[in-house]
Amino acid sequence: MSARLAVALASIALSVTACGTPATPAAGARPPGPPPAYAAALEPQITDLMRQLQIPGALVHVDVPGQGTWQAALGSATVPAGRPMQLDDHMRIGSVTKTITADVVLQLAGQGRLALEDPVSKFLPATPNGGAMTVRQLLDMTAGVFNFTEDDYFNRALDATPQRAWTAAETIDIAMAHPPYFPPGTGFHYSNSNYEMLGVIAEQVGGKPLPQLFAELVAGPLGMSRTSLPAWDDPAIPQPHPQGYMFGNNEIGNAAYNAAIAGDKANAQIAVAPGTRPNDVTLLPVNGQASGGAISTLGDMAIWARALGTGQLLTPGLQAERTRYGAESGYGLGLQRTPTGLVGHDGAVPGFQSSVYYEPTTGATIVVLTNLLLAPNTYFVEALPAERIVALVALAVIRP
Repeated sequence: MSARLAVALASIALSVTACGTPATPAAGARPPGPPPAYAAALEPQITDLMRQLQIPGALVHVDVPGQGTWQAALGSATVPAGRPMQLDDHMRIGSVTKTITADVVLQLAGQGRLALEDPVSKFLPATPNGGAMTVRQLLDMTAGVFNFTEDDYFNRALDATPQRAWTAAETIDIAMAHPPYFPPGTGFHYSNSNYEMLGVIAEQVGGKPLPQLFAELVAGPLGMSRTSLPAWDDPAIPQPHPQGYMFGNNEIGNAAYNAAIAGDKANAQIAVAPGTRPNDVTLLPVNGQASGGAISTLGDMAIWARALGTGQLLTPGLQAERTRYGAESGYGLGLQRTPTGLVGHDGAVPGFQSSVYYEPTTGATIVVLTNLLLAPNTYFVEALPAERIVALVALAVIRP
């Protein structure tokens, strides 16, 4: 399996059992003013894809210099279809959180409070092999630390007690109970555990809780007033927000994931019977604060896509470090570069899937937030709703 495929697969964290009927996307809600020319052709393509993938609702932001800006709230906030999606809806952004955690760590490095080459043992002395792995290697997924969301016990426990919230220490303990994938610096494996460790390091070095560091170093300076990092055990979402949905459960998802790794496309999917409704998992704990716990809105993520892609909050030197991508993985320090040249991140947590990207050559931004984790009866790699919409948008307006 390629490192790029591993990134696509491993950004997914699953939770809870399911059953539902697909919602029919409603007419799009848009900001005032005439939409750009490309929107008329693009919107029906997106709504058709939503029907195919059984995506209840999606928020879409597209800004292409010279072609205009388009925002749309498509489909329903509920299954069965009910309240339409709203442009100001709050959504969980999953692993897009990693981009903000990485920015906090890089800013702390810029302040001289830590160095990217510091050994992890300097901050987490009990870490096996911590003297051999660095902060940089946690950031770029080359540390070799086991990904706790791949642990069989963890997935069974989530299915058995879905309302239980897991601390960062508990998730790190799960990771440390497994042997490393490889010696630090000798391979690539996407691991949520890396970012739980980075969250602990940031709090230790920054002297404040991670939510406060998020607010003071990122959300505040950029005016992202609707972006927050809740406490690790707080499952609430600010109003307004849609309901979040998923098909299957953790063990089913893990089996599909393993099938994808093995190249078994036939079994690498969440299989459901026709007419099956997804589970409403809106208020489940995320279980990974620093790696996937943030909540935001379409407008704030549009701000963040550009800030992330241009290094607005970092020195040019640190942005250059962040955008040194692995030759095979396409992964930098908390962000990824797609084969089509978009830079940013995707995220997937119970009920939500998000994609936040910037295109450096054109200065374009694409943000898609959906209230479905994975499309059913679809090959795992092609089942990420927001990623599929981003690919459609990029093909239509950035690289036609």
